[in-house]
Amino acid sequence: MLLLGLCLVEIAPAHADPVLSESALHLKVLAYDRSLRSRVKDAVRLGVLYSRTRTQKRDPSMLAAFRVLAKKVRINELPVVVVPIAFASVEQLANDLRAGRINVLYVGPEFAKETRSIASQVVAMKLPTICSLPSQAAEGLAVSIHLDAGKHKITVNLPAARAMGMNLSAQFLRLVDVLR
Repeated sequence: MLLLGLCLVEIAPAHADPVLSESALHLKVLAYDRSLRSRVKDAVRLGVLYSRTRTQKRDPSMLAAFRVLAKKVRINELPVVVVPIAFASVEQLANDLRAGRINVLYVGPEFAKETRSIASQVVAMKLPTICSLPSQAAEGLAVSIHLDAGKHKITVNLPAARAMGMNLSAQFLRLVDVLR
């Protein structure tokens, strides 16, 4: 069972469906952001960045997993709305995020080369990010959840998370790898 705010959701263990369990953990992490309620008005609007020109099996399955979970979960009593965001360019990204009223952004591994540029855009917007590669967290995204030896591992780039407006609980930070 996974506790997201006040809602319980059953998820598959990492070995059964790693994409579903990873996406559930991403949502779980958001529940530890004490400033979420003040930033979010009526729903957690999770933008899932994707590329029309690049193909990567993981990202469409993450989008699908987030959509499945969004039907079942609430984060701190807020509904979750999943919004696909087509990546055109770093310059266009801020406009697309504003148009979609995105308040959290998932950046998949296919954007590893653009991570620093994406991070600078979202920091300026105070928009928290979640991702699947620890290297993306090291390059400026807030939270990474990834598999390490068959187990999920969470890495938090604390300066980036704070710059993006996140206020993660000390209890949570004691349980994860923190980049300072």
